[in-house]
Amino acid sequence: MSYKQRTHTGRVRFGPAIVASVLVLLLGGSAAGYVVQKNNIQALGRQLKELEVKLDRLRLENRQLSQQLTLERSPVYLERRVVELHLDLHMPEPWQILRIPETPQERTLLPSGQRYVGSTSRYMSLN
Repeated sequence: MSYKQRTHTGRVRFGPAIVASVLVLLLGGSAAGYVVQKNNIQALGRQLKELEVKLDRLRLENRQLSQQLTLERSPVYLERRVVELHLDLHMPEPWQILRIPETPQERTLLPSGQRYVGSTSRYMSLN
């Protein structure tokens, strides 16, 4: 056989072209996936940074509001506000204050050894 007959056969080979196309598609798809994932990571990083800044700002605001609350609860501040608003409030006289001592409650036992537990007719056993 001559050289021309061996190299110019009528059959065209598609196998290597298909393999090359599949490899190009795999590499291209991987590259596109990498870029998408990288963009997602950057977006999440920016979002995380924004949330951390917001958290710091809210913590500072919370601290300031807590200090303001402590100040506004102080007796000196309250007395000053009473005078500013002309509320005509004053401390009660000692005879106006009623002190009630706390005593432990006694258990009411029923003859059957049960204790009354509510406003209904339910009873609870002490055993």
